[in-house]
Amino acid sequence: RVNFCALFSLSAVIEMLQRFTQYFNSYTFSDYQQFFNQCVDIQNQSKFQDRNSYFLSEIVDVLSVLASRDPDLYIKVLEYYLSLGDLFKFNDSHLVYQLIQICDVEKTYELLNKFEYPSKNKRLFYFYQLLSQEKITIDHLEQLYHLYEGSKQNYIPDSLDFLLKYQLVDKSVIIRVAKIIWERSHSESNIIGKLSQLFNKFTEVNIIVYDLFKNNLPLLKQVYISVTDVDRHVDYNLQSFASILDLDPDFIIEHVNWIFKNKNQSYCLDGSHNYSFLWRREDYNNLINRALEHIYKTENNYFLSNSFALKLFILKAEDRDGECLCNKQDTLLKNIIKHRHHDIRFIQFIFSIITQFSYPRRYQLIAMFVENNSNFKDFQKIPLESFINSWSGSAVPMYQARIDYYQSLIPCLNKVELLQHRQYIEKRIQGYRETVESEKKKDFMEE
Repeated sequence: RVNFCALFSLSAVIEMLQRFTQYFNSYTFSDYQQFFNQCVDIQNQSKFQDRNSYFLSEIVDVLSVLASRDPDLYIKVLEYYLSLGDLFKFNDSHLVYQLIQICDVEKTYELLNKFEYPSKNKRLFYFYQLLSQEKITIDHLEQLYHLYEGSKQNYIPDSLDFLLKYQLVDKSVIIRVAKIIWERSHSESNIIGKLSQLFNKFTEVNIIVYDLFKNNLPLLKQVYISVTDVDRHVDYNLQSFASILDLDPDFIIEHVNWIFKNKNQSYCLDGSHNYSFLWRREDYNNLINRALEHIYKTENNYFLSNSFALKLFILKAEDRDGECLCNKQDTLLKNIIKHRHHDIRFIQFIFSIITQFSYPRRYQLIAMFVENNSNFKDFQKIPLESFINSWSGSAVPMYQARIDYYQSLIPCLNKVELLQHRQYIEKRIQGYRETVESEKKKDFMEE
């Protein structure tokens, strides 16, 4: 609707409304019949297409004025309008609201249901949304279920909060509706978006959804995964994911499976999700270990920089407890290295994560490995640095940092049984020193 108060003074708005009311004050039933015909003609003119929503809102205003002036005539006119097939298909529940205020509930339902018109189910949904709690009956609820089962997707409301008042008749109303929508989604995939409000923290239904579904967890999990398939932003902060984990820690595996199912969709691994909350949970050790094991068995190339395993370890600037979380991560990784140091394939997987850490963090984890496994061939197989190179300007600082990093490893290799390890590292240091000299010459020639 146009905000007239922003365009005119209050007195001008009042005068405009009075003139508007007076103009239609003498309208009879036949006048409104003619009015609808004229509106159809106007709507069909192409020059009004870009103002169609404003035009339709004005028709609603005309009928609203009539409801206040002559309720009986309003009923007659609205009945006639619906008999024409709901010509304008108003996206406005106000006409139904006024009808409920004028008629009793049953008469309103009868009038809305009297004729066959394309948007009838939309009008009926308005009716059930506006129905006051004390007037709801079991028949109303059964009719509402039937609407969810048979209505076109665009006629089903996005809001689920209105269903809360139906809980007095059926405590499982939200579960029942969720099941109807989920079953329909097998053949109408996008309809599952009608359940996204379950996971919207700003809705009333979200406050109780996890308590409601605690005995229907399989359905809740299926709905959550299906909703996130069609709406990547529905749980942008993973709050709903965390709540489901509270009910079922095994859901971490299903989440990993969903990630891999959609791995070709950039949003799954683009880093927009912050998984640091997992490290704040009391059960983080169990969750992360299970996730890593499942990723190891599932992911084909965990050396890629966008590996989901790596996403579990990324901490962001907003994580003010980052140092504490880093310590938790390092403790978990040290424990894995200590107990699985001979499982070299799994250790390679773990070090593909570690190579993305800062050099000081890498040092202590490499030291843990050689302390438990002195086999040189195994040491050669673990990645010690990232496969991704990036720099701006001269490459010398990057290669010098690697020299410093490898030199920091020497002290933990000062053992007889680690002599080959040390020689291996010293050879890498020498190789990078030669690269630094080459880069310096290149920089000089480009100046």
